[in-house]
Amino acid sequence: MGHAVTVILHVILWASCLAGILVSCLSFTGTWVISAAAVLAAWLSGPGFPGWVTVGVLLVFSGLTELIEFLAGHWGVTGRGGSRTAGVAAVAGGLLGMFLGSLLVPVIGPILGTFIGSFGLSYLAERARMRTHREAASVARGALVARGAVIVFKVAGSILASAILLGGFYLGLVR
Repeated sequence: MGHAVTVILHVILWASCLAGILVSCLSFTGTWVISAAAVLAAWLSGPGFPGWVTVGVLLVFSGLTELIEFLAGHWGVTGRGGSRTAGVAAVAGGLLGMFLGSLLVPVIGPILGTFIGSFGLSYLAERARMRTHREAASVARGALVARGAVIVFKVAGSILASAILLGGFYLGLVR
């Protein structure tokens, strides 16, 4: 591989890893960005690192991160004694809030929307079922805690995926 192509590859990898971490901070899953960079790196680097096994591991990790995010609101609600309906409402509210938040308030909108949507819809579902503010708010706080934990998990996962990808290059795993 020529020197110019190598330099461009490294710039793309660094930019993708940084973008993946930043995107994770905004409540999206940045490991997909890092996985895409790994695909490009595997294609350009030939038999060297990262290789298709590393790409496969990163893609599976990205999928698992999505699954954990999808289920987190439900786990947070049901872990506090909430109903299955409130769990589904927390997931739907988080997704709806993330979408609407990204349209209304750039940068921090997805995070705020995710938290507001998860809390709001799970609260409304539990309030209708339990009829008390205290119980419904406790269940909705479980959705908030779960969403916060997922953001921390996604950022940590993006940092780990970046470390694997970039570390492989800079620890001499490339030819």
